[in-house]
Amino acid sequence: RAFLSGRIDLTQAEAVVDLIRAESEVGLKDAYEQANGRLSGLINELKSEVVWAQALIEVGLDFSEEDIDEVGRDQISSRLEEVLVKSEGIVEKFDSGGRRERGRMVAIVGPPNAGKSTLLNCLLAEDRAIVNSKAGTTRDSIEGRVFWAGRTVRLVDTAGLRKSEDPVELEGINRAKQAVKAADVVLVVVDGSDLGAKGFLEGIVPSIQCPFVIAVNKKDLMKDPRGCLEKYPDAVFVSGLNSQGIELLENALRRLLGAGGDALGVGLTRIRHANHLREVCSRLRSAVRALKLQHSDECVAVELRSALNDLGMLLGENVDDEVLDAIFSEFCIGK
Repeated sequence: RAFLSGRIDLTQAEAVVDLIRAESEVGLKDAYEQANGRLSGLINELKSEVVWAQALIEVGLDFSEEDIDEVGRDQISSRLEEVLVKSEGIVEKFDSGGRRERGRMVAIVGPPNAGKSTLLNCLLAEDRAIVNSKAGTTRDSIEGRVFWAGRTVRLVDTAGLRKSEDPVELEGINRAKQAVKAADVVLVVVDGSDLGAKGFLEGIVPSIQCPFVIAVNKKDLMKDPRGCLEKYPDAVFVSGLNSQGIELLENALRRLLGAGGDALGVGLTRIRHANHLREVCSRLRSAVRALKLQHSDECVAVELRSALNDLGMLLGENVDDEVLDAIFSEFCIGK
């Protein structure tokens, strides 16, 4: 009713759903700020700039004697480029915003039987994954969630990385590699009592593209913990068997997860928002290009009208009834 009466826009209405579903303090804060109009305020700023540009272009179309001169077109182009940069910046934060809502991800990887599942259980403080001395027990990704500093963190245990001809195990290994690419932080677990641990690290560390922590497990079985891993002074030595070093490992993960900060400005969490803004960016790029190439004002006007249409749909000003029904059906909680 608030949306239909114009008291809030569609992004604010969607934020109410996010408030209800928030699973962490950070998610709750993001939803609260969006419900208070943080995103819609920025969208309206972008919209006012596009309206200004369109008004000047339309003047040239309606009154030929008032045609926009070269200086005027350069000014419009410059202002639209600023809007484009802001819009692209918001879209780029979409993935980050989505991760904050779903929880930042820690991928736990390593060779078979290094104790990955044991460490997962220790960090979760529950028996989430099956632990067995037989190598290759974990064939698929196993996920658990913790709440650290008001933030949801997804811990994902993966299949052991090794050469294999077993199709099921190969699929698990492939998923482990995908998890590494998607992770915010990678936890590399190796068996400190295994002479091949050093070689494994030298093979995998160069391929990791995000922050990582090395956990040398089975500390209780090592005679010289630091001697074999002199190249990795920041490695955390732990024992999943008796939980030694788990607190140090957790603190190391917390530091890396917090390194990216939460000062993301406006973080999009819905694909609908991102899709509309991507279309806005595309239209603005075309409009700027048309202005610089001295194309007709009609060409520029068409692109600007389309950009305004998508900004309006994002705010719910001219959105289809089917879209509204889909969004507001999220409020249904059953009997």
